[in-house]
Amino acid sequence: MKGVPLRRIAGASVGGILGILYGFWTMLETGGGHANFTWIGLFLVSEGCGLFFLVAGFIVVDLRTATARLACGTLLGINLCLTAFVVFADFPEGTRADLGRTWTSYRSLFLESAAVHFVPLAIIWTIFLLSVFRWSRSERTVQLP
Repeated sequence: MKGVPLRRIAGASVGGILGILYGFWTMLETGGGHANFTWIGLFLVSEGCGLFFLVAGFIVVDLRTATARLACGTLLGINLCLTAFVVFADFPEGTRADLGRTWTSYRSLFLESAAVHFVPLAIIWTIFLLSVFRWSRSERTVQLP
């Protein structure tokens, strides 16, 4: 029986640490219940209390197989749908009002919070899309002897 490669364990470890740090950040963002609940809503719903980063870290370090790319794409698609649900369906209630209030009152805090949320996702999406285009192109080419 083959063991889990060390790179997958390292990726999951980095993702787990990121999930924990992001969770603490979102708790700070709530301001003791008097501030913005959007980011903790995203953490709880679309990131599954940080488990998304752990699983994404495990998968994204080795996307050479079609199965790994499919798993990563599925995970990212689910995350994207849940993020849209939290933001556009106003879940938890008042999310859009919190976003608007934070934008008008504290733009730098809003941009900082958005960067903390979206930069790791952008990195994961970039790695995924590069792997899809790189390997799918090489799989379609025929090697002549």
